Amino acid sequence: MRCFFQVIFKKSFIRLVILLLLINNVHSTAHAQKEAYNWYFGDHAGLSFATEPPTALTNGALVTSEGCASISDENGNLLFYTNGNAVWNKNHQVMDNGTDLHGQSSSTQSALIVKLPGSTTLYYIFTVADQGNANGYEYSIVDMSFNAGAGKVVTKNATILKDYSNASSAFLNSTEALTAAYHKNQTDVWVILHEANVTKFYAYLLTAAGLQAPVISDIGNQKTNLSQCRISPDGKRIALGGYFGSGVDLYDFNSSTGAISNVVPLISGPTNRVYGLSFSPNSKVLYVTDNVARIYQFDLSLSTSTAMINSKYLVGQGSGSYYPQLQLGPDKRLYLAQKDLQYLGIISNPDVIGYGCTFIDNGISLGTQSSKLGLPTFMVNYVTQRPPVVSLGNDTTLCPSAKLILDAGSDNQDADILWNTQQQTQKITVSAPGKYYVDVTRDNIKVSDTIIVSYVSFASLSVPHAYNYCGFAEAPFILDPVFTELQFKWQDGSTTLPYSVTIPGKYIVERFNQNCSVKDTFTVTASCPQEMIIPNLITPNKDGKNETFAIKNIPIPDWSIEIYNRWGTLIYTAEAYQNDWGAQDVSDGLYFYHLKHRNNEQTHKGWVEVLGVVK
Repeated sequence: MRCFFQVIFKKSFIRLVILLLLINNVHSTAHAQKEAYNWYFGDHAGLSFATEPPTALTNGALVTSEGCASISDENGNLLFYTNGNAVWNKNHQVMDNGTDLHGQSSSTQSALIVKLPGSTTLYYIFTVADQGNANGYEYSIVDMSFNAGAGKVVTKNATILKDYSNASSAFLNSTEALTAAYHKNQTDVWVILHEANVTKFYAYLLTAAGLQAPVISDIGNQKTNLSQCRISPDGKRIALGGYFGSGVDLYDFNSSTGAISNVVPLISGPTNRVYGLSFSPNSKVLYVTDNVARIYQFDLSLSTSTAMINSKYLVGQGSGSYYPQLQLGPDKRLYLAQKDLQYLGIISNPDVIGYGCTFIDNGISLGTQSSKLGLPTFMVNYVTQRPPVVSLGNDTTLCPSAKLILDAGSDNQDADILWNTQQQTQKITVSAPGKYYVDVTRDNIKVSDTIIVSYVSFASLSVPHAYNYCGFAEAPFILDPVFTELQFKWQDGSTTLPYSVTIPGKYIVERFNQNCSVKDTFTVTASCPQEMIIPNLITPNKDGKNETFAIKNIPIPDWSIEIYNRWGTLIYTAEAYQNDWGAQDVSDGLYFYHLKHRNNEQTHKGWVEVLGVVK
């Protein structure tokens, strides 16, 4: 089946179909970039995307057979437009110093306008002459601060060098193709050119400091007579075609480095003459037009190059019947130039594979003006939303009890955010170790990032943290906690173990590991219990009286005990004596005890008689 395509119905019926499609298929422009809101192209034709559907503009001064470009400010107000040779300001008058640029209106993509990163007034116009023209690729600079905001061309026809170390190595031959998209940092801009007669791409990074030396990629099958060149909205792919039989190549693009790689020849063979190219808003579909205005679709979401090549699908044929350019609009529809006609074709749902993409030949009226072969060339991110940029930072290790705020980015507030914790907020707070990731989706483009959060661990000290001690007059109290950390200090700066306590109080040891620390507090109280009274007779006869070796006033559990029989055999021991030895499994007789304080050297030795054991 083909996409919906109709040319035989009467005009009134066609208009009804268009109206119904617009009512039932509303495309919001609320989140699009407004730099592409005003189009001027063809023979005095234009469109304003400030309305839904777009409104025909008939006040333009531009005439071009193919290439052109226009630019608006961030609020959608027209700034200027050009056919590559002359520049017209927002008042549709030739801009100050705005003539004799070296782009040519018969060049496929004769001009491309990019705002200088970090500037509020400076715009670069990249121009390209006809195939084989000696002027090649050049740029001019417009400063909008001149002439009360009407602008002035302050630099004109500066040659773009392919080798900055060699001032004479200018492009001598152009291929009529150029495109641009944001660097991965979403601030700087990659401008992509192609040298004639070879297979070399040149990726120039435009920064606040100006145009940088190019990244050169020698790849693919395209050499000369090129059609449109496009970067996908997600910045990951480039498409380039040739209208004299070199087909269409698809490449991977690294928006961090500017490198182009992994060519896939989607269309090849000398009879395949292509001209128009455009990616869908979600970057998963590529549209191609040929020399008789047929429109083809390729599914780029497929996993193999063979599957992508075989997904070629005939969408329809424009009634312009000649090489037509394609251009994505801020309303997420795809527009088709119709040579010498007073309307453009529209693909209403370019993200949809197959019939549902809905091609309308007589898609939008241009009023009294007419289309030619070309439509304005834009940096792709002026037409669609910038791809989300997400950076959770490097994997990190936190100190105990610390919390970490993870931020999906303030620039993504209008995107769909989903963390693996199922939270959907821009920021989340984590307080446990683990792997955290976030998916950020805007305009069907999803970007993800992952961070691993770890925590420094400290083992708990397996000793009491509170002590009563009575012997300060005779000897200090000794604190000797055991731990594995090599770095530590007490509250007075001491770094010794064991630690001598000479007066009651609170004592703190701080342990260190990987710039983290943990503190343990020990409380030592001066408390002299009543004198212990140790019995010398117990009668475990089951009458409930004097059944155990119960030492009166013993501070439990500060003492350990060992009990021996008269032959010196150890018959009972306890690390923290609880007054619970009841002469189990022994006979009447004398037994000898050895009491030892668990935290100092105090001891008591003596004997106890066991009488009346009931077995």
